[in-house]
Order: sequence, then structure tokens, then C-alpha cells
Amino acid sequence: MTKRIKLIFSIVAISALFIACGKDGEKKDAKSSEPNPVLAVTAPAGALSVDNVHSMIIFKIKHMGAGYVYGRFNGIGGYVDINDKEPGKSSMVIKIDVNTVDTNVQKRDDHLRSPDFFDAKKFPAAVFTSRTIAASGKDSYKVTGDFEIHGMKKVITADVSRVGQVDKDPMGFTRAGGEARLKIKRSDFGITGIDAKAKGLLGDEVELFIAIEGVKK
Repeated sequence: MTKRIKLIFSIVAISALFIACGKDGEKKDAKSSEPNPVLAVTAPAGALSVDNVHSMIIFKIKHMGAGYVYGRFNGIGGYVDINDKEPGKSSMVIKIDVNTVDTNVQKRDDHLRSPDFFDAKKFPAAVFTSRTIAASGKDSYKVTGDFEIHGMKKVITADVSRVGQVDKDPMGFTRAGGEARLKIKRSDFGITGIDAKAKGLLGDEVELFIAIEGVKK
């Protein structure tokens, strides 16, 4: 991993720490291990189920052309099924409960759930479903699939790197993790309601930092 990528993920980790803290610096326990019906998915036998408590999706978007606003989603589900011998037989589904958007400002989070942005009551989940997964180097994959959010679906491709795998964790489960970073345009998914009310408030490009950990019991 290059110094630049290490620096990027260090910045993301620091940003996530601030997002996860309240205004008094106390950590917010926003994650939950309780079943979330929005995240329900049928996984194939042998797949690793996404561990919501140890997974994170962080986003950043430019604000007024001056700086960046960071946020995260606290509800993440789905599965990852990687076939190392035959990568073409691999598959993954990642689901996000958009109602769990968290920028550490309640008023802003409520606005993001509104029709100006995610319209979360009408479209509660964002879903990535892989089409193809191909090995692209040692512990790295090129993953192409359908990303659906706000009722619109587009094909996207991400470079995914495997972080590591433990065949038997302290609970006796198989556990593995991976990371990806990609950029999308919110206009591609019709998330433009705010633009008519506040032109130039936000940039169109959204950068996503994705860290997924899966477990097989």
C-alpha cells in the first residue's frame, strides 16, 4: 500500500472518530447488532454475513465549494462470498439503511432523510449487488455491479482489497475483511432536490470509503 493510500485511510479513520463522537467528545453508540429488517438478505451457503458492528461506510461531499462534510451510515448488512479458486463464481450484496445516516448533526441528518435528498421513507435501502468479481492481483478484486439508491440503479465498478482473514476467531467463527474506495455522482441517482432550493450548496461528486467485515458462524 502506498504512503498516499495509507494517509487517505488515516484521514478517514480520524474523520470517523469525530463523526462518532458527540459535541462533548463522548462516543456515540450508534451501531447495533440487533436484526434490522431493512437489511434482510438471503445469503448463499458458506457466505460471510456482513458484521454491522465492525463495518463502516463513510462518505464526503464538498460544501459550498469551500470544504468537505463527512458522514457515515450506521446500518450495514448483506453478505460476501469470495471463491478464491474460481473468482468468477464469487458474489456479494451490500445493503445500507439510509435512515441511519449520521453526520453528527441531528437537524442535518433529518434533512438528509427528507425528499430533498434520500427520501428515506420511500426508499429506505441502498443496495449494491455484484454482477462480476474478478481477481486483479494479490488479495485484490475488481467488482462490478448494480448500485441502487433513491429508486435509481446504475452499474458501478470498485477496486476491492482484502485486508485479512481469520479462520477461527475467539468465538470460533471465520472472519474476513476488505476495503474499497470509489466516487459516484448524486445526480446519477436523482438526489438533486436540494439544488433547486440552494444552488451551489453541495458538490455533485460523492466519495465513498467502504470497510466491510464479514463473519461465518
